[in-house]
Amino acid sequence: MVGVRSAALRVRRHRTPLWFTLFPMIHVAQPAFYEEVANRLRAVDMIVAEGIKGEAPSIGPISRLYEQFSRGPGPQIVVQDIDYESLGPPVLNPDLTGDELDRRLRQQVPLADRLLMRASLPVAGLAVRLMGPQLLMDRYLGLEDLPTAEQERWADAGAEFEDVIVHQRDALANQALADIYGKHQQDEMHVAVVYGAGHIVGIFRYLSQTFRYRVVGADWLDVYPF
Repeated sequence: MVGVRSAALRVRRHRTPLWFTLFPMIHVAQPAFYEEVANRLRAVDMIVAEGIKGEAPSIGPISRLYEQFSRGPGPQIVVQDIDYESLGPPVLNPDLTGDELDRRLRQQVPLADRLLMRASLPVAGLAVRLMGPQLLMDRYLGLEDLPTAEQERWADAGAEFEDVIVHQRDALANQALADIYGKHQQDEMHVAVVYGAGHIVGIFRYLSQTFRYRVVGADWLDVYPF
C-alpha cells in the first residue's frame, strides 16, 4: 500500500530489563492508526504521553489546521484523540501547561514569526480542505537523515518557534525518562513513549547517548493511505 507509515521502535539496553517502545505520532491520521496504537498501549506498564495541559491560544491556528484535515476529500482522517487514562496503565504527562507555552512563545519568538504563523496556517488549512490531506502529508511528514532545502529555509525562519515547541518540550520528556530509568532500571518494565514524530528524534537521541539504549526492532503502522 502507498501512503504514510509510522514505525513503533522497540529500544533496549544491554542487561537492563527496563525497555521502551517509542510511538512517533502523527496528529491527524486514519482512525485505524489510533486504534492500533491504543491497543498496543493497553499492554504496557506505563505510558509517557505528549499533551499540552489546558488551553494555549497561541497555537490555536495549528489546531484549526489539523481540523481541516478531517474535512478534505479522500480517505477518512481524524484528529488524534486517544484517551490514555482509559487504557489501564498509569500515564505520565511531562508537558507544558497552555499558559507556560503561551508565555514562552511570547517571550522567545519574534512577533514577526508569530504573525507569519497566524497568517499562513489558515491558507494551508484551506488548501488541505479543498485538495485533500496528501497535499501536505507527502511533503512534510518524512523524517530523513538530511533536511531538504525547503525544510532548511523554514528552520532558519522559525528556529525560536521550533525551540519552544519541540526542543524545550523534549527536555521535559527526557527528564521524565531519566527519572523512570533511575527508579526502574532493574525492573522488568515496558514503558511506552507516545510523542509527535518530530519529538521522537530527540527523545531517542537522549536515550541512546545518555543510557546507551538501542533500537532492537520496529513495527510499521499505517497512518494514511494515498
